[in-house]
Amino acid sequence: MGILDRIGKLFGKGKPTLKSLSVDDLKREHISVETEWNKLIDESEKTAGDDAQLKEEYRAAHAAGKIPLKRVIAQKIQNLQLKQKGIETRLAYTTKMLQTVTGLLTIKENMLFFEGLGVGSLLAQMDIGELERFVLDATVEGTLQQDKLAAMLQEISGGVDALAQSSGSSGIDDYGRTRCRTP
Repeated sequence: MGILDRIGKLFGKGKPTLKSLSVDDLKREHISVETEWNKLIDESEKTAGDDAQLKEEYRAAHAAGKIPLKRVIAQKIQNLQLKQKGIETRLAYTTKMLQTVTGLLTIKENMLFFEGLGVGSLLAQMDIGELERFVLDATVEGTLQQDKLAAMLQEISGGVDALAQSSGSSGIDDYGRTRCRTP
């Protein structure tokens, strides 16, 4: 289940925006994802310990020349390694979810900062999917860089303003004159 699906279920149908998300709901989601992340870390550590123990048992069976026991232990090691790969995949996904929820929570808690930069209304109305992409792009070493996010949003806001100003028919005429000259 994706972060957008989880957030969508919190607020019913339709695409949620940052404005429609409450800080409390984001905090609850953060706690839920963080708990899941901690469980996966514990499970990964337990699996690594079990793997080390089975490898030691395999060495002992090899030294004792017990071939049938070696096969059984080798199969257990393979199963454990498959389980570890599954845990690592879920852990990577959960880590991404945790970063996203943390970023959304940081943005929501610091809306005054973003409003001061003139991008607060853009953030409030932005689709969560698009905002998630910006959060991931502005996250450096697990920390949301608010100034980087603000700069990206200001570029978008400036681009939208420039498009709105140049959308008049004179802009099209100018384009036609410069691009469509006949020799």
